[in-house]
Amino acid sequence: MDKITQYALDQISLVIKNNERVEKKLELLDPALFLASLNQIRNSRLQRVMRRLLGIPLEKIPVSLRTFLTDLLKKARNPKKELPVPSEISFKYGDFLIKECHAGILYPENKKYYIGVTHDVDNRIGYRYVPEMINVLKKNRIKSTINFLTHSSYKLEKSLVEDIRKEGFEVGLHGDIHDMGLAFRGRRAIRRRLERSLDYLGFQPFGFRSPSLSLSYDLLGALDDLHFTYDSTFQTGSSLYRSTEYPYIYKLDQYNLFEAPLFIQDDYFFRESRLSEKESLKIFTDLIGQMKKYSGAAIINLHPHIVRFRKYFFSGVLEFVSGEKDAFSGPLYTLIRFYQERRKAREAV
Repeated sequence: MDKITQYALDQISLVIKNNERVEKKLELLDPALFLASLNQIRNSRLQRVMRRLLGIPLEKIPVSLRTFLTDLLKKARNPKKELPVPSEISFKYGDFLIKECHAGILYPENKKYYIGVTHDVDNRIGYRYVPEMINVLKKNRIKSTINFLTHSSYKLEKSLVEDIRKEGFEVGLHGDIHDMGLAFRGRRAIRRRLERSLDYLGFQPFGFRSPSLSLSYDLLGALDDLHFTYDSTFQTGSSLYRSTEYPYIYKLDQYNLFEAPLFIQDDYFFRESRLSEKESLKIFTDLIGQMKKYSGAAIINLHPHIVRFRKYFFSGVLEFVSGEKDAFSGPLYTLIRFYQERRKAREAV
């Protein structure tokens, strides 16, 4: 067992030992120094260079051409079009919690696990679908997190943002433009870009997810500098990225940030693998359901520009989420605020 893995397991063991009197319930904020998760930030030099070179130029070309070019990049990364998610999920740290400690995770309303529906609005095609998407979500009694770009191919209307927030949805930040190299541009440059977005929005969002899931220490540091509450860029469910192996919301002690790791997203099925809607729906919902045995956080990403043309899949996923009686579902900030309030109450005793 490598040193980082052993350290992480030792930390979890210590947490459980200290919480034995609380019905062996884990507080997700307690395993704070979870170094194993930061393994994911080890990017190859080639990846950093390519993302920095292509990120801004790609954003300046028409959406249809950009999609074609990024599809070519995805094909090069996954030439056999294999589905980059397993048929059965397994998390070594999650397995440890369940097998060795029989630990439970606390969720609002005493639910057994969490399903967090999120949407990254990457382009004009997706943005135009947002109002209709909101209506579909409301019909299914689902409140989600919608991550916008502020200076991209669409003009983000502040009236739309205000209406969405009034309806109980969360508005998060996805960047100023969809720059796949954002995380590799240095902390000061990243901070300037984020400040530009914050100035436009006129309010402080709780959360951020990086374009194309680019991730670095500099990005996390910039988010911390600007008082974001959480990041949702780490991965747990895809073989295309290093998994944190820890499918829960937790605190990053190195930064004053929570991490809400992304589990799966729709483009794995329709752009990486080109599966049918029926096949995708079955696998997608089955994977979400498997998270129950871990008492995990199944945070999913449904891109508006993808689901607007795949209504069977979209409605099927939403029906599954709204019908899961064992799952707590709501915007990401609602769960993080729940943990914040529990910690404050505990510290006040």
